[in-house]
Amino acid sequence: MQQLIMTRHANRRARQRGMRHVQIEQLFLLSDLASQVDRHLCAFRVSREALREAVADGLPPSEAERLAGRALLLTDSGTVVTLAHLHGGKAQMYRRRDRRPYWKTTRS
Repeated sequence: MQQLIMTRHANRRARQRGMRHVQIEQLFLLSDLASQVDRHLCAFRVSREALREAVADGLPPSEAERLAGRALLLTDSGTVVTLAHLHGGKAQMYRRRDRRPYWKTTRS
């Protein structure tokens, strides 16, 4: 597998959230849910079913627990922009489809 290209911001967030690069690559490989956040950003997440299957295939349950509730935001070119915990009200933005983010309002 090719190594993911990460921005400086993504590296900083990975350190803050305690995620190693191996876990980020696992999150990318196991992700089965994708939602368009912005025109050029897509959030990748792992469903509970995919995590159960990965544990059945040999992934340690502690590793699967670390991947649950995390999102990886990638650009169209495949660069990792940031990592996010999916909790709270702002996390709904990464879960919904066909919703414009609140900072991208159009003016008439």
